[in-house]
Amino acid sequence: MEKIILACDLDNTLLYSYRYRQPGDICVEWINGKRQGYMTPKTIRLLRKLTENICLIPVTSRSADQYRRIQWPGGCQPEYAVTTNGGLLLHNGETDREWQAQSLEIARPFQEELYQLHHLLEKQNTYRSVRIVDEMLLYACCREGEVFAASNCDFAKQSDYRFACCREKEPSATFPVHRKDISLASVISGKKIYFFPPQMNKGQALLRLRQRTGVSFVASAGDSIMDIPMLLEADLAIIPDSLRKMIYEVRQDEKFVFSSKKELAVCPGGRNFAEFLLQTAVCWQKCNASGY
Repeated sequence: MEKIILACDLDNTLLYSYRYRQPGDICVEWINGKRQGYMTPKTIRLLRKLTENICLIPVTSRSADQYRRIQWPGGCQPEYAVTTNGGLLLHNGETDREWQAQSLEIARPFQEELYQLHHLLEKQNTYRSVRIVDEMLLYACCREGEVFAASNCDFAKQSDYRFACCREKEPSATFPVHRKDISLASVISGKKIYFFPPQMNKGQALLRLRQRTGVSFVASAGDSIMDIPMLLEADLAIIPDSLRKMIYEVRQDEKFVFSSKKELAVCPGGRNFAEFLLQTAVCWQKCNASGY
């Protein structure tokens, strides 16, 4: 039976913020002693029941240190994880040096630009935090109660970058950064804006995983615009219904239709996404093993 990779986003996919916890959910992440991330009991049971032919690999924009905060329940911890939007590969929590060296080589032509932009954003004094992560990407985060004015937009398609933190439905001045001054890719996701080398994304990370492992079949799951490159590279993409429209907008058409060898599974509204994606991956693996 051929092994498959399940490349899976973390936040709002496998685990959820304390803001969305339900009675009975289990805390798996603490920050400074405060409860932060939760999983449902069924998600934990399904993780423990993943067949030996499914290799779960979390793929996240979190830093390595942020990923290591997760305290996986017994029998659930993945052997591998990809962090920093594809920049680092962890094996049992330790950094894979070969992968890291390759990523730093990709990031090197953009590092000066990252640090210049970091300085530029810090001077604005309008963000809760501005950080360079693992020397490979930059993010800025709004203050509590604020969101980016152009939330969920891909700025790569615009003639300039205009973004600002503001309270929802309140007017705000925008801070322009002209496109000619930036060669980094950029994505807004909720309260954060990310800047990173164009080849440092989850889709490229998935291609690197395929090359390294030699695995033929890959399923991926994610809920946000940051996950779209990974979803497009997978043989099976698993998404919540809320992401379907966003995918169409990014592709500027309604042709997110895979070839005969590729599939899309959409979690209906009202169902738990983590539970749906794990059940879907197991069923898909069994179907592939049976030749259907």
